[in-house]
Amino acid sequence: MLGDFAMAFTENTRLTKFIAQLPLTTEISARVASKSMEPTIHVGQKVRIVRAIFDEARVGDVIAFAKGKRRKIWVHRIVGTRKVTRGMVGYVTKGDNRVHEDGALVFEENFIGLVST
Repeated sequence: MLGDFAMAFTENTRLTKFIAQLPLTTEISARVASKSMEPTIHVGQKVRIVRAIFDEARVGDVIAFAKGKRRKIWVHRIVGTRKVTRGMVGYVTKGDNRVHEDGALVFEENFIGLVST
């Protein structure tokens, strides 16, 4: 298992590229930096991220993914799937403590892995 890393880096691009190159089933330990997954996962709680194949994730799973220009790492739940052009499927995600779904879909290129506590 790799050492702990904070979920809110100011520069995540190198980190997310590094994680994406890790072999499948590699486990990463992290601490959550926001309330978006409460009451399921609390601020400061340690989670385990397991590198996985994008297609193995299912609705209801909690996943880690890179989002935004800075490639910040997010931990949210898959609440649905949506087909886009050419049959490509993206995951619809939402924090358990949020009313609305996240604005962008999660695709294979920004998917990191499955999350457990």
